[in-house]
Amino acid sequence: LTTAIERTKWEFVLRGTGSITAFDNAESFIGLQVINGPIAGTNVPTRTTIDTLGFYWASDVLRAYSDSAGTETTSALTTAPTVLGEVHLYGIELDRSNGLRFYVDRVLQATITTNIPNAIGDGYLCFFIQNDSAAAAVLEPGEMRVWTEDEI
Repeated sequence: LTTAIERTKWEFVLRGTGSITAFDNAESFIGLQVINGPIAGTNVPTRTTIDTLGFYWASDVLRAYSDSAGTETTSALTTAPTVLGEVHLYGIELDRSNGLRFYVDRVLQATITTNIPNAIGDGYLCFFIQNDSAAAAVLEPGEMRVWTEDEI
């Protein structure tokens, strides 16, 4: 008997402090990364060098993101959170038939159907923030959960 998972969902509570303009847009990322092998020294993978899916900042605006083998797809959120002090529930849904769906407070914000990593089941949930120069911003993760649906 073989079982295939049709849909996987990730949800996590997140609150930020500081200024949204303090995030380094090139490096800050919230989501799943496929990391093969140990991370050590100066060869730490970044959002743009490994398979990823999640949320990131572009011009200080939160966006949806997917990267497979170095080719990325991005999408604006319908309504992106703009105040860091607020608590939000973020969600990512990977559906084998319909691609990726991104949620904020359980409201669908974006859909991506291309450049979805194949091995994301081996991924790690990552909250990575790099601040611009002397600015300070912090992400405070809360409750997280993962579940599957529609096993076939």
